[in-house]
Amino acid sequence: MTVRTGRCHCEKVKYQMTGEPIAVSNCYCRTCRKVTGGPYFSIAMMLTTQFKLTEGSPSSYKTSAPGMRYFCGNCGANTHDTFELNGTSMTVVTLATLDDGHGLKPSYSMMVKYKPEWLEITDGLPQFEEFPPM
Repeated sequence: MTVRTGRCHCEKVKYQMTGEPIAVSNCYCRTCRKVTGGPYFSIAMMLTTQFKLTEGSPSSYKTSAPGMRYFCGNCGANTHDTFELNGTSMTVVTLATLDDGHGLKPSYSMMVKYKPEWLEITDGLPQFEEFPPM
């Protein structure tokens, strides 16, 4: 079984994910854009049972009724989010915090109706106005 590791910028918060993610995508929603300070957020979604903090204790805040965002209280790097999807606990990790050599890449873009007006998406990935069918 594949085990991937990740960490925040200052390395005080570390984690691992086991197995393959359910989905890997670019998200253009307003929340993701505000959190990253960029036009989109590259993420991997998995069952929460596939995710484990291995070091540190991240800070968190509620982003929506079902969601929590976790970040390093020292360097501010977003490490992961948790939420409920149809009664199932899910975790999303930030691809940029995974250690090099993780081998994951987005297979689609979602929430593209919220992308910045100035941005033209030219990566050739399938695009979904909101969430893709799951």
